[in-house]
Amino acid sequence: MVDVRKGLAGPLLCGLAVGLSAVSFPAHSVVISEARFKELGGDLAAKEATFPGVARQLRAFSLAPQFLAVGRLGGCTATWLGEQGPHSFFLTASHCVQSTHGHATRNRLTFLDAKGRVIAAGEGWAVKPPKVEGDRLPPRFFAFFDDIAVVRLPRRSTPTDWFGAPLPPPVLAEDDLQIGEVVHFIGYGARGVGETYIHRDGEDPRMSGESTISAFFDEERGVYSPFQPLDGRSFSAGIDRGDSGSAWWRVRQGDWQVSAVTAGGNGRLPKRSSPWTWLSMAPQVSRYAAWIDGIFPGAVLQSERMSVTASAPFVSRNHVGDPSGQRVHFLVPSQLGVEGPADSRWSGATGFSMITVAVKETRTGATAKVRLRAHRDAGCRVLPIEDAMSCPGSQINRLKVAFRTEDNPGLKPGAYTGRFDVNVVAGLDVSRQERLTLRLDIRHLLRGQVSTTATYASPNLAGHAAYGAVYYTVPAQERARGPVAGLWNGSDLPSRILVTVRDAVSGQEREIVLRARRDPLCGGGRMTRMEDAITCQHRSAGPVTVGFHREDNPHLPAGLHRGQVTLQANDWMDRNFHQLIELDVDLDTLDAAAGAAPDQAMARASPSP
Repeated sequence: MVDVRKGLAGPLLCGLAVGLSAVSFPAHSVVISEARFKELGGDLAAKEATFPGVARQLRAFSLAPQFLAVGRLGGCTATWLGEQGPHSFFLTASHCVQSTHGHATRNRLTFLDAKGRVIAAGEGWAVKPPKVEGDRLPPRFFAFFDDIAVVRLPRRSTPTDWFGAPLPPPVLAEDDLQIGEVVHFIGYGARGVGETYIHRDGEDPRMSGESTISAFFDEERGVYSPFQPLDGRSFSAGIDRGDSGSAWWRVRQGDWQVSAVTAGGNGRLPKRSSPWTWLSMAPQVSRYAAWIDGIFPGAVLQSERMSVTASAPFVSRNHVGDPSGQRVHFLVPSQLGVEGPADSRWSGATGFSMITVAVKETRTGATAKVRLRAHRDAGCRVLPIEDAMSCPGSQINRLKVAFRTEDNPGLKPGAYTGRFDVNVVAGLDVSRQERLTLRLDIRHLLRGQVSTTATYASPNLAGHAAYGAVYYTVPAQERARGPVAGLWNGSDLPSRILVTVRDAVSGQEREIVLRARRDPLCGGGRMTRMEDAITCQHRSAGPVTVGFHREDNPHLPAGLHRGQVTLQANDWMDRNFHQLIELDVDLDTLDAAAGAAPDQAMARASPSP
């Protein structure tokens, strides 16, 4: 393990370079090393003449499907993370925007995608992570290790791939980068070779480059990637002005992941202090993945990409490009609490496989077994995962693993977690295998959301109970409390549920109040407390509504307040009837407070120059 943080505080940069010039480059520079230039067919004796052909190759790679989320944000580079309602979210460097630790700061920005389309524009928010309490790192004017920000802007359009389909959000790494791991950059701007700047008007400056992780800094929260402008092969790319905020991409288990975000670099280090001419610096995304997910819950984390949920299956990468690609199939190795196909076969009969996994209910700790339906999409037909039969000419070979309620009729309501391994087998050669570890996050219950603008309304569960007088309680849980027992009196006052929420902006926690009411279906708009089981004229009744009211929470500051509460539906006469409802509490008070005076979670700022 290498740590070379001492003496490497360099200039802030807004760009990417696949090489560094000895002369002073203008902003937004992308330069490739001479060695890489020659590998791609360039002639050092005719740089100007042969550069366009090399640049076209690097631009083509930068426009590969996995990199289409990268675009321009003002004078920097950023990565589109996804969208939610009227907003789009982007990952960039905090010095590219007006930002302060643990605050949401107003910014007016525009994001252009790889095709030059406006994806988001207008006044939005930039959020920088809160400072780490008890941080042992010395104070400094600028710290590269937390030079990272999430930007939320008004959505104008959805980015698409080259076929017009909506672009899938990129995967965010949760595992640290490793020394020697290859990373890829995408950048915009003027370009060059080695120590020579080459300017060509009218050409799209977007280009790609790659380098290798060489060292960590600031307790491994940041990484270095070196560059050698002349002889660089493994170190043929670096960061220069114009590329701050660009993602560092890596490949893990066949998936491209955003693993770091460009912060800056150091130019022309003395040979006596370093074997490299240039070092690019970036904070690791793995150290901020949970924080990013708090700001934008729609972000796709590495663990979620490798998960099976109640609502979404796991779908593997396309293995058709692997060795023996059309014959790649999947086996379940021996492991505790897991059963599935362990031997290869060659049949071609349409069908699927069943995998049984031991799981644990997160609230009670109870154990259970979950049955999963798995198949191999071979292009021409759906096959059991262990079947190595191929479809001639097919360009598809994927593993799909799904949870289905009908396969688990005896599974009690709950939130179940577990994990299991699957081997990717190359044809009938069982010696060539890759292992996938899949995570189970099975929410076998009703789910909903309470926000500042939307109240949750449940279905009428009375039809599933023997008597039909369904009422609701708040079972024991760490971060929420409310009514714990049923009653029968017809009170029309709302129930109060107290939920501990965490502000993703400031990191602070506080308790908020939700109102809950039950509809006894008596007509005339009559409502009861959520725990009241009273019915009218023996009618089956019991829908519940849960909502946020600003007047109940007058001191809630501007922020992104996230929490969760679980309700339990019960039947007054049938003590064996229980149903769980898991509610996400998502209180976005940023825009509502935009016109108010700034507080600890909100600040106004002028647009970036």
